Amino acid sequence: DSLLFAARRMAPSAARFLLSRRSGDPSPLERALEPLGVRMIEVGPLSLGATSRLLSARYGLVLPRRVLHRVHEAAQGNPLFALELGRAIRDRGAPAVDADLPLPRLVDEAFEARVSSLAPALREALLTVTLSPALHRDVLSGIVDPLVVEDALDSGLLGLDRNRVRAGHPMLAAAARRQSTAAERRGLHLRLAQVVDDPVVNARHLARATPNYEETVAAAVSAAAELALTRGAVHEAEELAGHALRLTAPGTPQEVDRLLALADRQLNAGDLAGTTALLDGRIADIPPGRPRALAHLMLGEAADGVREETELDLALAQSKDDPDVRGLALCRKAVLFAAFRVERLVEAEELARQAVSVTAGTPEDGRGRVALGWALTLRGKPCEDLIEADPPTPLGRTVYDGMIERPIGIRKAFRGQVAEAETWIQRLVSMAEERGDPRSVAGGTIQLCEFALRRGDVAQAEDLVAEVEQWGAMEEVRLVFARLKAVIGAVRGRPAEARGWAELVEQESSVPYRAAWDWLEAKRARGLAALVDDDFPGAVADLWPIWEHCRNEGVDDPGAFPVAGDLAEALVGCDDLHRAGEVATHLARLTDEQAHPWGRATTIRVEAMIELCAAGAGTGRGGPMLTDAAGRYAALGLEFESARCLLHLGCVQRRARRRTDARQALEDAATTLDRLGCDGWAAKARSELARVSGRRGADEGELTPTEQRVVDLAARGLSNKEIAKVLYVSVYTVEAHLSHAYAKLGIRSRSQLAPRLGPG
Repeated sequence: DSLLFAARRMAPSAARFLLSRRSGDPSPLERALEPLGVRMIEVGPLSLGATSRLLSARYGLVLPRRVLHRVHEAAQGNPLFALELGRAIRDRGAPAVDADLPLPRLVDEAFEARVSSLAPALREALLTVTLSPALHRDVLSGIVDPLVVEDALDSGLLGLDRNRVRAGHPMLAAAARRQSTAAERRGLHLRLAQVVDDPVVNARHLARATPNYEETVAAAVSAAAELALTRGAVHEAEELAGHALRLTAPGTPQEVDRLLALADRQLNAGDLAGTTALLDGRIADIPPGRPRALAHLMLGEAADGVREETELDLALAQSKDDPDVRGLALCRKAVLFAAFRVERLVEAEELARQAVSVTAGTPEDGRGRVALGWALTLRGKPCEDLIEADPPTPLGRTVYDGMIERPIGIRKAFRGQVAEAETWIQRLVSMAEERGDPRSVAGGTIQLCEFALRRGDVAQAEDLVAEVEQWGAMEEVRLVFARLKAVIGAVRGRPAEARGWAELVEQESSVPYRAAWDWLEAKRARGLAALVDDDFPGAVADLWPIWEHCRNEGVDDPGAFPVAGDLAEALVGCDDLHRAGEVATHLARLTDEQAHPWGRATTIRVEAMIELCAAGAGTGRGGPMLTDAAGRYAALGLEFESARCLLHLGCVQRRARRRTDARQALEDAATTLDRLGCDGWAAKARSELARVSGRRGADEGELTPTEQRVVDLAARGLSNKEIAKVLYVSVYTVEAHLSHAYAKLGIRSRSQLAPRLGPG
């Protein structure tokens, strides 16, 4: 009441309020403050990825994806609850596949008290749903009195989703399970197994009702695990494979097969740490030959790039008489060199050709051609002919392992044909989603994010990287997420942001690199960020090692790590025309050999920058060449690089006092960069524009055309987000324009815009 009294009588600049409340209708205080301008920020629940990042940053926890999902579901987006669950897991260890999450003490007391006060029939209904989530209401009513079920639904103890019953809150389910006895749970599982028709759900209940070794049950559960995998239920498949192994007597012929099956299911689910823990301690007990070779293959797939090569060599040694496994090991080694370490490309191609020869006509034929596709793509050679007679990916394997469309799509992106590349990769993502293949969904989303960044579409890249974040529990995704954020920061034109994320990648990288691709991209982000600040020596220091690495290791597609244009700009800025000329010569040769569209535009760009530096903006053909390069980039849909050409041209023309030409180039660059959401680069263009003699507007206190458009929309009542959508710019850019406009107009809030602008 006191605040409300003051707010109604306060001058606009006297004070500011910071308020927080739950969603719903505004309070009287908010309504009183509305004339002064109220900015609303909706603070929603934590996403799955944000929960993963919080637990990693606070406790150093990298949880298996199945556990992370359960933590996120239980916390329901509440960060404090997620931290308490994370603390309990840190102290007590991650729960087994079929075990409950450890409850924090306060939560434990609250939910345990409610469950302990329930009538026995209600408690049984809750426990039944806990043991069989998403149970059909009719099935539950066959075990528990239907009237009890109705009472539980009415009280909120249970919830209903399209005739599927669930616990009213995940912690109620956990408390119900903790208060039950093992015998009580086994009895209910047995009753559920007798009434549930679905073979996968039936096998899960049967497994949980069986405490000791039982081969008949183990065989049924193992078959159900395979069925779950074909349905795309990777976490169910992992759980059932674990039960199948548990129910298998040690020393029996089935034990090794089920051990390897569980490791494979863990890999499918992205639980790399689980695979390593399972096989590391038992590798010596696995018979030599094919079984041990498969174990080494899976240990390699779960390891970092350094250990993986060792495991692959061991697999090759164990698989001399088994062409199928030998072919898989050759495929993996070729992909390791090409797509992970980005080195020894000539050797990678030879290994891949051996793999194609060994796997020809087998179910793994697709993998051999994918491995060869990776090597050929990075070497700048066509791989489209490998798609002929491509068999479907075997069910239960990751989509990317056997689909040649992946390297074909990536090659198109390298060549600047990004729209076509997106079509190829989006098809694979859709297929992976249908099959429940999380690792391939993550991989495809990463590539789509990279493609958006090549176009300069940072808004789409931000949306995609938010999806990537939810896969952060997979160790191989953590570095990728950081380097994507580094590149986003660089493309936005925010050097500090780019450098911060790049440093995270570099801290976890060493020689030999865990993931050279991530290291190279982080270096590229740092180099591009240095150009925002005209730190040309710094840009050269980061970009030149990438250029040399590609030349030394046989990465001949110039668009694989697209540094040529940025490196040449940095070298020209350092007046190092000799090395800039070396870049131009090598790039031109690769471009001509490969008929490379991106390479052609970039060659013209590099030669133009050298020409402009040597001859000046007023003479020679540098200006028209750079304009030509900008047009070629734009025709490919690469608007960020097109705008960068115009920005460089405008800067050179301004220094040469060609004011009219400079103004036009810089205005075009700023408009495109604003629309793309590259606010730092747009600010750089506007800064150069302000230095063009005779420019009207901002220097005299007038609004620029863009600022005028933003304030007009704001005065009409549009939110910053709505304005950003109308103008195709980022919310950050809208905020920057409004800040500048407020200063020029001498006002402090949105509510003062309309009176200040006057009629019309």
